Amino acid sequence: MKKLITLFLTGLSIAIISVSCTKEDKPTNSANSIEGTWQFDKKSTVIPDIPSDEQDINDPSCQYKNYYTFKSGGVLEEGYVKSCILQKLSGDWKKTGDILEVNSSDGTKMKYTIASITETKLTLKYYFAQNSTDIYSQYTLIRK
Repeated sequence: MKKLITLFLTGLSIAIISVSCTKEDKPTNSANSIEGTWQFDKKSTVIPDIPSDEQDINDPSCQYKNYYTFKSGGVLEEGYVKSCILQKLSGDWKKTGDILEVNSSDGTKMKYTIASITETKLTLKYYFAQNSTDIYSQYTLIRK
């Protein structure tokens, strides 16, 4: 009987240890997580009393697309496309509440307001005047 209990406890211990030592699951992108790669999709400029249509940001005939990759620790990779040539930039980013600050290695500094974020879609607003909420560009990005 004593051997049976010892055998049972040993087996139970091995099972507990093997379960607790399994590789951790990769974190999933939660709806409020900005980390990951986001490809620019659409842009519109909002001016009071003036209609504005969304415009495609990327040239459909070009294989390269504009993107941001927000990595942990505030590390940024940016893909900027001009004349169908991809230029990769580094930089940093910081999210505080609904404010997203992006600083690229070419000296460009952008301060966005996060209008909405889901698992697959990010909507950013860039205000032209610092204390104005009247005129802004709105960007739609798709998670890749």
